[in-house]
Amino acid sequence: MWFRRTRPRPPSTPRAAGASASRRCRCCLSGGDLRAQCHILVQMVLGGVVYTAVPFYKRARQIEDKAIENVETALDVLERASEVTEKFAANVANSLPEDGSLHKLAEELEYIAEEVDKDAQKAEVMIKKIEALSDKIDAAVEPVIENLEEEFKPNPASHAGSDAQK
Repeated sequence: MWFRRTRPRPPSTPRAAGASASRRCRCCLSGGDLRAQCHILVQMVLGGVVYTAVPFYKRARQIEDKAIENVETALDVLERASEVTEKFAANVANSLPEDGSLHKLAEELEYIAEEVDKDAQKAEVMIKKIEALSDKIDAAVEPVIENLEEEFKPNPASHAGSDAQK
């Protein structure tokens, strides 16, 4: 371009004075070390992730726990209702004549109640497997979360120092 001049740098600049350009941050006015600033930037980003992701994870776990409790309660009610229905259908079928259509209907109802009971038991087994897997995940994630929370705790001394300078 016509307005850009190519002239040598004055000897007062860090590059000309012998400082390594790869070790200095060009955007920092104080001329701080780029590696230290990158470390601070990484800490800030990871700290933001920790303070965002950890509460989200904990909230998701609370919702999961409540959902599992609700499903277990519903399955218990369903299982109890199917057992009562099965007993009632068996009693009705025994009291009716065997060749009647009501007897066949009562036996079908008894069969359906047995199947519902079996399905409820299968669902309970599946819930227990999900809980076991969730516990394994928690066992692996909780120590990491605790370490990150400990590492990224706010330093009260740094806040007091900035207030003292004002």
